[in-house]
Amino acid sequence: VDQKRYDQNAKMQAEMGTKGHQVMQALINKHFNNSRQSLEEIMSQGAGSAFTMSQLRKLDKSVQYTKRQIKAQQDAINKQNGTKGDAVVIAEQFVADYKLGVGGTIDLLVIYNDGSASIYDYKFKSPKFGQGKYSTAKYGIKGKIEITGDMFAQSLEMYDMQLGNYRDILRSKYGVNKIRNSRIIPVSVVYARNKQTG
Repeated sequence: VDQKRYDQNAKMQAEMGTKGHQVMQALINKHFNNSRQSLEEIMSQGAGSAFTMSQLRKLDKSVQYTKRQIKAQQDAINKQNGTKGDAVVIAEQFVADYKLGVGGTIDLLVIYNDGSASIYDYKFKSPKFGQGKYSTAKYGIKGKIEITGDMFAQSLEMYDMQLGNYRDILRSKYGVNKIRNSRIIPVSVVYARNKQTG
């Protein structure tokens, strides 16, 4: 029973991670590529339906904030170099060093007009409940979830290695001259639990 429940939870988390990335890609396209898709339209699509409108609005605000950061960086580059122009923003960009057998998909890649880049990678993760010292959340008053620890801490080394690979690949294989930022953007996800199936 425990293995079956574990397998069901792992499958659901993988599916939600995929849906989360699809929603982030739609939001990136909305803000950077003028897709003109409303939040309601994103919500009504398959991946968007996995989120509440409140959650979607929070993710949308996150993308808006990232857009402001990118614009400020490009404006600073233009001012410093006496140039004009915009950054190129690419969602879900696959990069690889086939010789080393290393690669992956960058969730949000920014190429500035001076040949430098920024990397943003979204990580969807659930807090752990009822696991003693390994718990990162608990249910508080009226069932409200209280975060009690860093749910991303155990994965930081792996995330750092992933971003390091992306940085190396972009510089060595794609002509990027400088990495200005490489950021993990954490997204906390709490799944509803089915009391019958676990």
